[in-house]
Amino acid sequence: MNSTRPLRKVRPGTDLSVSQLSVRELYQELQRRVDNLQEQRTRLLEQLDEIDRELDVVQQLKSGTSEGPSRPSNGSTRTGRKRPTNERPLKDILEELLREQSMSKKDLADAALDAGYQTTSKKFENNVGVVLYGDDRFVITDGLWSLAAPSD
Repeated sequence: MNSTRPLRKVRPGTDLSVSQLSVRELYQELQRRVDNLQEQRTRLLEQLDEIDRELDVVQQLKSGTSEGPSRPSNGSTRTGRKRPTNERPLKDILEELLREQSMSKKDLADAALDAGYQTTSKKFENNVGVVLYGDDRFVITDGLWSLAAPSD
């Protein structure tokens, strides 16, 4: 078995190997490699800093600690639709309406709008259904919604 390793070439594509270099040439080659590695390290650190800055921005936006851009990032001047502001949540309005009488989902949606609830939904009846099905205060019997009996 041959226990010696072949010596690496100083530079790929040349016939020079480390064993053929003088001490001075070895020192210069090592210095060249150190310089190259330091340049590579500097470039990588710059890339890492850029990634860290991007991460900070994304995390701020995700956590809501940043006000974010005043305009959408796609260059559009639209800022999105404005949602109506209601004084009371929909479930409270529905509860109040059902204290008076049992109603269908469609009648409840119409009555909530008549009571002043504001929405931009094109299918508001579906929103009402989501609230009704998702809250134990409301029960349905034969297609009519009413308030659940208070539990003791």
